[in-house]
Amino acid sequence: MNECFVIRIWRRAGIDLFKIWLVYSAENEELTLSENVDKLLNFVINEIIPQLNNKLWSKIAEKFGEDIQNELKSLEDEIILYGDYDSNLEPIIAYEYLWWEILAGSFTQLPSRIEELLESDNFKEKGVFGNLLKRGLVTVEHDKYPVKLHYGIYVTKTNECLSEIA
Repeated sequence: MNECFVIRIWRRAGIDLFKIWLVYSAENEELTLSENVDKLLNFVINEIIPQLNNKLWSKIAEKFGEDIQNELKSLEDEIILYGDYDSNLEPIIAYEYLWWEILAGSFTQLPSRIEELLESDNFKEKGVFGNLLKRGLVTVEHDKYPVKLHYGIYVTKTNECLSEIA
C-alpha cells in the first residue's frame, strides 16, 4: 500500500447574535433581534467571515511566512476542486451559533514548506499534526464585531489512501 497524507483544513467561529446585534443595531437601524435573526446570520456569514478570512491570510503570512500561506491557499483550491467539503451552522442556545467548515483530501506528498512545518513538530514520531476542531493554528478577531475565527490544519499519515488528489 502507498503511504499518503490525509489533510483536513478547518475554520470555526462562535456567533453570539445578541452581541453582534448590539453593535449592528446601534449603527445601522433600530431593529428587533428576534425578527431579524436570518438577516444577522446572513450578515455574519456573507460579510464578517469573509473579512476575517482576509485577516486570517495576513496573520498566517506574518506568523509562518508567505510560502506556507501560498501552499495552504493552493491546498484549499485543490481540495475544493477534487476533495471533500463540508460546512454547517449549528444553533447552540438562544441566539448563539457555531459555524464551521472543513476541507479534506488525500495526498501522496505534501507541499515542501508545509512538510518542513510538520517536521518541526515531531510529525515523524506521532504521524499527526494539529487538532481537528480543537486547537487552531491561527485565530483572528474582527475589529468591530465580537466574532473570532479559528483556523487549523490536521494532517495524518496513513497507509489507507482514499481517492488521492495529488
